[in-house]
Amino acid sequence: MTPFDELLELLPPPSHPVAAGGDWSAVEASLGLTLPRDYKNFISHYGAGVISGTILIGNPFVRPVPARAFWENWVDIYRDIAKYGTKISYDLYPDCPGLLPCGSYADVNIINWLTDTSPDRWKLIYFSHSAGFFDLETISLAQFLVQLLTGTTTLPSNVMSPRLAAQPKYFLPVDLEV
Repeated sequence: MTPFDELLELLPPPSHPVAAGGDWSAVEASLGLTLPRDYKNFISHYGAGVISGTILIGNPFVRPVPARAFWENWVDIYRDIAKYGTKISYDLYPDCPGLLPCGSYADVNIINWLTDTSPDRWKLIYFSHSAGFFDLETISLAQFLVQLLTGTTTLPSNVMSPRLAAQPKYFLPVDLEV
């Protein structure tokens, strides 16, 4: 069973996902990168929404801005926090390798990729606003989500509460009509 299959079993996707598709080739051309397959599978199955009330995975098909602007705006968070003295230990997208945010936890902590020329070699880097950066090595986004939802993440408990695994597992699609 692949990590994405595990995620599908653990977290059933919505019957009517919101913003679950678009022109991936245009998104990737805009970024100058090929995105990881499990991320594109996630968006295709789940669309835009929130996992268990706390985890958000960015979706380039929700916003009315070009994909590159969507991600560059997110990367700018690091430029902003660096102005206040936080050391950013990585180069930022569009550099390659560079940090490229792909999700958030509890609205303040950021799930990032560290890009590479091959999406199969992208690493996940977790940024905790209170504890800094954590290199999650070579696990995929799907593997990380499974770890979060099952309480098996390697992140310290002061960074990622093990209580998340005990909470109900659900995906709530966003309401774009609001």
